[in-house]
Amino acid sequence: MADISPDNLFKALTGSFSPDANQRREAENFITAAQRQQGFMQALCRVWIEDQVESVIRQSAAIQVKNGIKNFWSRRVQYDGSVQQITEPGPSGYELCDADKAFVLNNIVDIAVHAKGDAKLRNLAIECVRECIHREYPACWPELLPRALGLIAATEDPNKVMVGLLIIRKIAREFEMKARGRPGRESLDSVIVKALPQLLQLGEKLFPSAQAMDTQAIDMLRVIAKTFHSCIQTSLHETLITDHASCGRWMELFLKCSTMLSVPANKLPADHDQRQQVPLAKLQKWTMRNIHRFIGRFGNPRLVAAHETDQNVAVVMTNFAQWWLDTFGAGMTQQMIELLQRRATQGAFVSDQVLYQVFGFIAEAAQHAITYKVIKPHLQFLVHDVVLPVLSFSQEDQQLWESDPDEFIRRQGACETMFSDPRSAAGDLLRSFVTYRGRDSLSVIMASISTDLEAYSRMGDKVDMQACCKKDGALNALENIAEQLAIAAVEKSGKSKRSKKGKKPKKPSAVENQLPDVNALQQMLVNVVLPEFKSQCAFLRLRACSTFEAFISENIEFSQEVFGAAFVATKACLSDSELPAFVTKWRRS
Repeated sequence: MADISPDNLFKALTGSFSPDANQRREAENFITAAQRQQGFMQALCRVWIEDQVESVIRQSAAIQVKNGIKNFWSRRVQYDGSVQQITEPGPSGYELCDADKAFVLNNIVDIAVHAKGDAKLRNLAIECVRECIHREYPACWPELLPRALGLIAATEDPNKVMVGLLIIRKIAREFEMKARGRPGRESLDSVIVKALPQLLQLGEKLFPSAQAMDTQAIDMLRVIAKTFHSCIQTSLHETLITDHASCGRWMELFLKCSTMLSVPANKLPADHDQRQQVPLAKLQKWTMRNIHRFIGRFGNPRLVAAHETDQNVAVVMTNFAQWWLDTFGAGMTQQMIELLQRRATQGAFVSDQVLYQVFGFIAEAAQHAITYKVIKPHLQFLVHDVVLPVLSFSQEDQQLWESDPDEFIRRQGACETMFSDPRSAAGDLLRSFVTYRGRDSLSVIMASISTDLEAYSRMGDKVDMQACCKKDGALNALENIAEQLAIAAVEKSGKSKRSKKGKKPKKPSAVENQLPDVNALQQMLVNVVLPEFKSQCAFLRLRACSTFEAFISENIEFSQEVFGAAFVATKACLSDSELPAFVTKWRRS
């Protein structure tokens, strides 16, 4: 049996990093043999908290603790007051002894607090807390939430506050998918009732510091926003429904964080991906997700009742949704538009994730009369100055195309882009405008598209990259509303031919007059799409293929001339020298 004193364990952990293969193998064998001995986890924790030990060795000890919890600690939950083991031990069949488990549960929070100044060590401790929550909370670890709340109350020590916030976040994350009435929901309810009021007060206190770009305050607010998001994942707790004052304070806090002036452009990283990771962008991502969640789910009177089986609950939720929409809908919509205006006119930085959520918010707001009144005067700005530029081929796209064409191709069809890429949300916003507010928006959309197409046509044989990118955005916009245009074109063509005996055909509505019929739609494709199969810009060749595919996928009977011309153009481009265009055409030919 190996001697697992902290000194021997320290030597083994140090030896595991040795360049000498024999010494490294000996150390690894010692650690493997010691894993099943009583007291091993305790010895690891003692190495972990030793300040005199270099950080890499302490991290190694922390990783061993985390792996020990994952591999040798089965899950236990509480049913009807009794604790039951519901999972088998790890593949080895070994289970940690009760003494080691108790030591970890009693000390892991202190270890997280002790790791101040070393984010990696603290994060490893929080990961161990998460693993323990999954296995022991709340059945055998009921004191965890009160302990975390006590740390948050120690507002004079930011390190303790952050550890408390992270622990509460992990508890909420573990139970966030427990719907109302399901086993385990009570653990989430306890967080909502006991922790959220304290988190709200802390968030309001932190906001002035966050506004001054204090990174520590911004990080704390981000954890608070993430915890709130977990608490509203499936349903709203009655405290948020009945306490309108508290709900209003949460909305005000999230709105102020979401629309806060960003870091000056000259202080942002030059790399696009690095800019998305600045602390304020990560905070605003979560505050906007919470706001979007309300207007899309809990603040939508038409939708909220459909998710409730209890009629009484449905009535309560409908009343709440109407109150929320009347109270916050118009003001928040105005703030979202002003944020986009600062981005378009002042160059304010808005991260991709935030832009995605803002587009989603406005798409939802377009459905409601009270919020659409705010949107309507800004339709031209939203479509031409915001949506079309986002849909256009960008400098980042060009860099990726040239440096990693395989990755460019992958992103074109990646499912994850549907839930994070602002280009996807911009297309959804256009479809929302056309679907719910076609009478007002369709002429604006088509006029904006025509403006960019005409600017491109005036270019002649010259290759102006800016005009090419704008045409890409215009074609992308057509591609996104292809279904609505196709349906309307078929209906318009049919109505012009149908009339009952003795009656004149029904006069087209104002919206129908703005729409092209099938013949006009075909002519538009011939004039603005087919020529780009031979474009000097490779990305326009790709866009021509995807745009034409979007229209031929709809229920439109194209003339043989148009269909044949598209077939010949596609076939001629199947040997395209640019990989993304080549692959796209083969996929869609």
